[in-house]
Amino acid sequence: MNKAQVGKLLALVVGVGLAFKAQAQIDGPEVVYRNGSDPILGFYAPANNALEYGDEIAFDGTNRLLTSIKLEYFSSEATGSMVVRIRQMDGDQVAGAGAATFKPGTIAYESPSIDLGANFNTLVIDQLPSNVLGSRVLVSVELSGIAAGQQVGPLLRNPPIIGSSADDIWISDGAGDWALAAIPGATANFAVEIVAVPEPATILLSVLGGAVLFGFRRMKRA
Repeated sequence: MNKAQVGKLLALVVGVGLAFKAQAQIDGPEVVYRNGSDPILGFYAPANNALEYGDEIAFDGTNRLLTSIKLEYFSSEATGSMVVRIRQMDGDQVAGAGAATFKPGTIAYESPSIDLGANFNTLVIDQLPSNVLGSRVLVSVELSGIAAGQQVGPLLRNPPIIGSSADDIWISDGAGDWALAAIPGATANFAVEIVAVPEPATILLSVLGGAVLFGFRRMKRA
């Protein structure tokens, strides 16, 4: 290998290093969905609060590896617990609703059972490993151990500040099927925030692209 070839190789290595550094500064956690609008429109739980139910949301941006979830809820008592799930929208197609409408399906994330606090609360779950999420997911909750007469459910806000959500919720029938429902007198959007990071393949492509470009420029100068 002659001196010119060594110089070109070193230039390419330097290019890779600079691309990684630049990408590390650019890429990182990003809020892909946030519904924190004021005022609070109430809170919601179905008549049978033992059923899983959730809000289908659409992400902004391209980050798809989940890192944190923030969910606001109200509980009249510090009794019972909640499990939070994120489901992919890859279930059965909804009859008569168009080819792109599917029911909730695969669980991408499931929290441990979390004890409920009384009054208004913000639940934060972070540092999460995750499968790659789709562009639309269901953020759902399932309650257990609720006392008789206890009022509890996710807060409702509208409109989302980042991302979007339709004015409806999905409710499980407890046997694996789901149905859409509206909330009378309120917009059915949970007060939720989702943060995600880029997929590794996205970072790698960006890094390699930067490295090739940098190396190519150095080679032309040699």
